[in-house]
Amino acid sequence: METDQIVLRQTNWSWSGYWRRIRETLRFLRITPVYYLSGGRIEYVSEDFRDLIIRIPHTWITRNLVNSVFGGSLFAATDPIYMAMLMQALGRDYFVIDKEGRMEYIKPLTSAGFARFELSQEVIDSIIQECGAKKKSVRSFPVVIQNDKGTVVARGERTLYIRRMNTENVNSRLKRRM
Repeated sequence: METDQIVLRQTNWSWSGYWRRIRETLRFLRITPVYYLSGGRIEYVSEDFRDLIIRIPHTWITRNLVNSVFGGSLFAATDPIYMAMLMQALGRDYFVIDKEGRMEYIKPLTSAGFARFELSQEVIDSIIQECGAKKKSVRSFPVVIQNDKGTVVARGERTLYIRRMNTENVNSRLKRRM
């Protein structure tokens, strides 16, 4: 083995490692200043990290000039969720990043807002298949924010770029930097 070549370590799957990665992801989302200051709070996470509910409270931090929740808070609170969920579902062999986001504000949010994010196994399997065939996948996921009465106040979409990483590309990039 050459000294300047870095070999990615093989990870053996275990329940302890699985739960550790989920705890790390949740801790990151809770303490990251950008996410924390958006007002978004994670209310529920399923055991497999494929179903997640966030709450956006109506507080002095998230209020705007007309006493409704600031649209930027709604957008920022929903921004990293699908990316984090896909990173957990696909593992470290895949590169996942936000490509585009859009939000349509239907009516002012004057109470707490909630958004549910779900990933099905079929979607994950199709992403893996597409990345195997075309080396990349671009997927859009819906975002719906409701108030505490269940009325839809904002609707949007997150587009993610997903690509399978291989050791040759990683090692060649690292060699160029040295």
